Amino acid sequence: MELLDVGKHCNLISCRQLDFLPFKCADCRYSFCQEHSHPDEHNCQNKNATRIDIRIPTCQTCNKPVPLRSRTEDPEKRMADHLASHCTDIKVDHKVCTAPNCRTKILVPIACSSCGKQVCVKHRWPKEHNCQPQPKILKAVADSKKMLKAYRALVY
Repeated sequence: MELLDVGKHCNLISCRQLDFLPFKCADCRYSFCQEHSHPDEHNCQNKNATRIDIRIPTCQTCNKPVPLRSRTEDPEKRMADHLASHCTDIKVDHKVCTAPNCRTKILVPIACSSCGKQVCVKHRWPKEHNCQPQPKILKAVADSKKMLKAYRALVY
């Protein structure tokens, strides 16, 4: 059984290697092997010099990513500012579960429909986080259920 239909040949004439996972150049739209995938490696004629590098540099001191504040900010200046602050300028905003005695960091926030508190997956049910229902939230939930019921009556 031959697999002649699978993969593509590298478009660089001096290479022409058959690659089963070819890379497509974003500028010229041709397919290349991994070795020639970068525009500089295949002397791309449509190379876009204004393309923005979106990689995030990592600090060699604290091993944390140092994100740029804007797309036009110079990464080297940003890294210099980070090092000048002794690696203290990065603030990671992780919310913590509001259930008693739980300090779990919430990556995917879950808001309780009764009290509105942000809780982790383990404490998502009202009885798990000592829920104190808020009348305003309960009224909003009841109103939305009425609206959903009316909508379903119209549609079905």
